[in-house]
Amino acid sequence: MQTQTQEKLKILYSLEEIKEKGFQIKVPIPKERRCPYCNKALMPKGILNPIDKSIHIFLQNEKCNCSKATEEQNKIQMEREKQLLKDYEEFRKEKLNKKIKQFYGTEFITEQFRKQTLESFITNKENLKTKLAAMKFIQKFKNKEMKKGIIFVGQNGTGKTHISVAISNELMKENVPVIFGTLTDLVEKYTKSYQNHTDGELTKLYAKVDLLIIDDLGVETMNDWMLSKLFVIINERMKNELPTIITTNYNLEELKIRLSIPNKVCETPNSIISRLCSMCYRVECKGNDYRIN
Repeated sequence: MQTQTQEKLKILYSLEEIKEKGFQIKVPIPKERRCPYCNKALMPKGILNPIDKSIHIFLQNEKCNCSKATEEQNKIQMEREKQLLKDYEEFRKEKLNKKIKQFYGTEFITEQFRKQTLESFITNKENLKTKLAAMKFIQKFKNKEMKKGIIFVGQNGTGKTHISVAISNELMKENVPVIFGTLTDLVEKYTKSYQNHTDGELTKLYAKVDLLIIDDLGVETMNDWMLSKLFVIINERMKNELPTIITTNYNLEELKIRLSIPNKVCETPNSIISRLCSMCYRVECKGNDYRIN
C-alpha cells in the first residue's frame, strides 16, 4: 500500500524509467553529460505532468556519487552555506542598525565622537595597558572570539570614554551595530517608546545589539525604575553572551554603593555587579586628568 502511494506521488523519473513506463517526451532530451572525475554517464531526470502523463521539463543531469565528485559537491555546498551565512549576517546587522536609528537617530555620533579614535589616543607608560586592551578587544571581536566585555575603571580624565568611543568607531567602520550612552541616555529612550508602545522593542535592542557601551556608570542618582531597567539589560546581555563595555570612576565596591537606592535595602545592585564581573574583564585606567594638564 505504501509503495503504491509513493508511486502515485512520484513526479521525478530517470530517462530509463520514462522509457520503461512509456511516458511521452514533449521536449528535447538533454545531451549526455559525463562525470569529469570518473567518466560515468550522468542521465537527465524529467518531471511528469500528471494530467497528460508526459514529460515537458528535464532537470539537470543526476549527480555522480564517486568520491571526487562528492568531495566537490560538498565543497560547493559549504561555499553556498558560507555565503548564505554572510548574507544573513549583513541582513541582521542592517536590521539592528535600522532599529538603532529608529530610537537614537545619529545623535550620539557627534564630530567630537568621530575624533576619538585609537590613533588620537595619546599613550604613555601609565595608560598603554588601556589601549592594548582595546586593541585586543577589537581584534577578538572582529574574529568572533569575544563574548566578554570590559569594565574600564579610573579617575576622571584617564581616557575611559575616549577609548570606548575609539572601540565604537573602529567597529562601526564594518557596520557593527553599536549603542553608546550613559545609563540616563539609555533609560530616557523608554519615555518615547512607551508613547509609541515600542518599549519591548527597545529592550530587545539593548539585549541583542552587538556591542552596548554604558559610559560613566555610577554618576546617576538611582531610583527603582532605573535600577530595574539596568538589571534587565545586563541580565539579558549575559544570557545572550554579548559583550558590554562599562566605564566608571568607581571600583566594584564603590559602584555597588552608587547603584544602591538611598535608604533602601535591595539585592539588585549586588546581582548587577555579580553579572558584570562574570561578563567583563576589568581594566584599570591610570594617569593624571588630561583635561586639566
